[in-house]
Amino acid sequence: MTTTTDMQGQAAANVMEARVRAAARYPEAIVDTMGREHVPAPRRAILSGAWDNAPIVRREVG
Repeated sequence: MTTTTDMQGQAAANVMEARVRAAARYPEAIVDTMGREHVPAPRRAILSGAWDNAPIVRREVG
């Protein structure tokens, strides 16, 4: 029998994996006209967890 702690840990791992899969849809960096690299805002929001309830992450959780 699995404990609540085990189930919560697995759920957290599933969300982390879903964030990575969803963020893969966006480039790792964008270079501006001055030659500086920036992480795209959607990728940054997904990886930070700010979009955990957004459809792009929810559909990856499965």
